[in-house]
Amino acid sequence: MKPQKITLPLDLDEQVILMKKYVSFENDSAIRRRLSYTGFFRLRRYGMFLLSKCGCVGKKPTERMLYDLYEFDEKLRLLLFAYCKKAEIQLKTNITVGLSNKENNCRFYLSEESYTPTKGNNDKVSKQRNQRLFEGFIKDIRNNEKRIRTDTARYPEIKEMRPKHKGPNDKLPAEVYFHYIDLGDICPIYSYLRGDLRKEVLRYGYTRKHYGKETTKQFDTWLEAVRNLRNFCAHHLMLVGKNSCVILPEFGEDYIVSSKTDLFSRLYALKKILPKHFSNALKNDLERLVANADVDVFSLGILPRDWEERFERIRAL
Repeated sequence: MKPQKITLPLDLDEQVILMKKYVSFENDSAIRRRLSYTGFFRLRRYGMFLLSKCGCVGKKPTERMLYDLYEFDEKLRLLLFAYCKKAEIQLKTNITVGLSNKENNCRFYLSEESYTPTKGNNDKVSKQRNQRLFEGFIKDIRNNEKRIRTDTARYPEIKEMRPKHKGPNDKLPAEVYFHYIDLGDICPIYSYLRGDLRKEVLRYGYTRKHYGKETTKQFDTWLEAVRNLRNFCAHHLMLVGKNSCVILPEFGEDYIVSSKTDLFSRLYALKKILPKHFSNALKNDLERLVANADVDVFSLGILPRDWEERFERIRAL
């Protein structure tokens, strides 16, 4: 067996030299401090992004531009994460309360009758794949519910909230179970729900009286986009220049999103899922952040120049 090649880590001097490929520095000590805090890989991504925009800014990026971009991205993550949390909490309420009332069963999420194993897909290959995965999906929900219900060392409040006449074998109501799961668990639950229940989630939580099958399919992509955005924000990943999963805009709104994978398309999805008063607040907060930014958000292509007008044109769900 050949001995594995050992790769030595880059020391700070080497990291500084490599960073100078992307950004011009006047003060090596400042970049050393920044690298010791952020790490080379993370900071290099911002440098690479700026270097790719040389044609827009007209020169090689400077040290100040790098720091300003990093700080703007940090504020952008904090802002969008706050609204992703609002969307997640609202969605949990829409599903748990809306469907518990419709089904007259607060444990509907544990019943196979609440779901469509094929996800209503007409494509033969997709139907078979969805059916194959459904058994594991429902098993995971039941195992997860049992784990939360019985692990009173980790979740002591479960025992405290349980009525005296109820024992640990009584399954958790949906409102309690959904309190402990996140968007990564909610997305597959919504995608497997029966068609009438998927529409009921929208009727309960939003403003229209009728929702078609097409809207529920589009909603799947908005959920996935917000879940992905939330994860980027929560794990401190770079948002500027972000491209991710495809969203499907509603009929007649294709013109609003110039790209179905960029950062603005995430804002589109977020506005669709948020209640109107929260989406209005998001727009106001983002306007303030952009207006006070030390980076040229539009020249760098972080957002479209007319993003505010586009955002206003997105119809409330």
